Amino acid sequence: LLLGLSIKAGLWPFHIWLPYAHPAAPSPSSALMSGVMIKIALYSIIRFFVLDANPSLWIPCTLLGLSLVSAFWGALFSYMQTDLKRVLAFSSVENIGIIGIGLSISMFGKAMNFESVYILGLASAIFHCINHGFFKSLLFLCAGTIDSAVHTRDLSKLGGLARKMPATLMIFLLGAASISSIPPFNGFASKWLIYQSAFKALVESNHEITVLILVLTIAVMAMVSALTLASYTRVLGTIFSGRPRTPSIKHAA
Repeated sequence: LLLGLSIKAGLWPFHIWLPYAHPAAPSPSSALMSGVMIKIALYSIIRFFVLDANPSLWIPCTLLGLSLVSAFWGALFSYMQTDLKRVLAFSSVENIGIIGIGLSISMFGKAMNFESVYILGLASAIFHCINHGFFKSLLFLCAGTIDSAVHTRDLSKLGGLARKMPATLMIFLLGAASISSIPPFNGFASKWLIYQSAFKALVESNHEITVLILVLTIAVMAMVSALTLASYTRVLGTIFSGRPRTPSIKHAA
């Protein structure tokens, strides 16, 4: 059951369908797929595992391992892509991993009878799930607007769109700031709650291995945040700043 839901959610190493599905789909479909569809698997994980009366420790440990790799893998490969929708697709893999981290901490808190950790982890995961639905849908729709205007999503062929599409620039900047967890935007609020749940679990736990795992979790999340900020800074600068790299950009509106 956990394997099937991980494939549906796009967790590593079952994420490979996402970078192929999003570029092939129309942008409104991508917005719906990333913002809503993959959340169904997360909802099922909550119903079957997080709200389970007697959770086993191997379940949150397995989910946490997959989620940590998924978050780092998605952020790293998002930074390396040249197709705008593939950037956003790998970013979805990253954020699903972040939500999975929150759910794992919540299950750990329930298994260890840490009521505050259980509630805070679950609340932070659901909050980030909702926030991701908003800003990722916004970014996919912006990608569709750019594709319709210049007929390419290749970052190496884009540039100089700030003057041609100022409204798209401002909306894309809003989504990029949110997904990069820059305060006071919604992505910062939900990710900070996940940090708080990890710190709370760290304070409550006195087991050396558990403490080491939680410290590693916080460190990975910090690296993921840095990679996300670098990725969207690169995307914004490449698309909107500088001079047009192709003739079609001169006719964008």
